[in-house]
Parts: sequence; C-alpha cells; structure tokens
Amino acid sequence: MENCNKEIKESTLKKDSKTLAREARAWVASQEGQRKIEEALSKAQQVTLELNKSQEIEAGNFRVPFSL
Repeated sequence: MENCNKEIKESTLKKDSKTLAREARAWVASQEGQRKIEEALSKAQQVTLELNKSQEIEAGNFRVPFSL
C-alpha cells in the first residue's frame, strides 16, 4: 500500500496545477468520485454524532458532589 501511495504522490508531483485541477474535477464528477464523497460525508456525519454523544452529560452527575 505504501508503494502505491508513493507512486501516486510522485506522479502527482510531476503534473502541473492545471492538469491536476482538470483531473480532480473529472474525478469529482465521476460515479466513483461521487460515491467516495458520499462515503466520506456519511462517515463524517457518523463521527460527528459519536462525538456529540460522547460529550453529553447525564443529569444525575450534576447531583454528585465533587472536589477539585
């Protein structure tokens, strides 16, 4: 996997910004790009919900004395 990522990074560095932007737009418009974006948004929403839930405090905890 690392070799694959390294090859992708090296090939990306050799491209100019216009070519890279054109390829990025084409990928975003493709079915694969749309699917990956939807997956990323879904995962982000799931993580956000988990984070929000982990920050909730049970009401009973406010009645328990504590000291600093």
